[in-house]
Amino acid sequence: MTEFYVYMYLREDGTPYYVGKGKDRRAYSARKRVKPPSKDRIVFPHTNLTEEDAFKYERDLIAKYGRKDNGTGILRNLTDGGEGASGYIPTAETLEKLRGRKQTPESIEKRRLANTGQKRSEEFCMRLSVVQKGRIFSFDHIEKMRQSQLGKKRSLDHRENIGKAQVGKKNSPETIEKMKLAKQHISLETIEKMRQSQLGKKHTIESREKMRLSKLGKKQSPESIEKTRLANLGRKQSPEHIEKRRLSRINNKKVMDYQQNGI
Repeated sequence: MTEFYVYMYLREDGTPYYVGKGKDRRAYSARKRVKPPSKDRIVFPHTNLTEEDAFKYERDLIAKYGRKDNGTGILRNLTDGGEGASGYIPTAETLEKLRGRKQTPESIEKRRLANTGQKRSEEFCMRLSVVQKGRIFSFDHIEKMRQSQLGKKRSLDHRENIGKAQVGKKNSPETIEKMKLAKQHISLETIEKMRQSQLGKKHTIESREKMRLSKLGKKQSPESIEKTRLANLGRKQSPEHIEKRRLSRINNKKVMDYQQNGI
């Protein structure tokens, strides 16, 4: 599609101080690092372009006039133009600021409200999907993500939306295989932490009924049954565990009564 253009912001003396690529009203938007001048000092040297051509002309113009940050010219651009941020050289001061930057609760709330109700286009979702495919996170990165979620409580509406998003969703064979492999690499320490996190939790009758219904019609493979059998060989149940199983059977009876009679 030939909907893109290349624009330049001019100083009062007519020399350009910024070169950009965009479409629609991008050239007039003030939501950028470099603010636009008055409309009479915004020029469009190239219009009706494909995105690829717009990137090319943008690079050519930046190369022609040069950048102030690297001492090659007069533009306030921080990159060489084109797709991505090629040529950008952050200063040591900038890097230090980024490392120590923490968003305030007010800033986080503003971002949340700004994104509430926004629907991403199919094209945007596809781009995100392509970027994420094949991405492998380090264990340190995974641990940081886990730590960032600790203590966070999702609202009932949030949990309900997550549940709705998963309804009818079927994982591909490749995804299922990846999940199996991921489980094989879980450390014993992690498994113990997961077990400890569930201790003392009590499900409501409605929650237990939902779990029961979700398992109806599911059949374990012979391999899964054999694994379960082998895992339980020689295992002795403590009196406390036996008592819990007894109480569980009583609770299951209550669930059945609740389902049939509403009591």
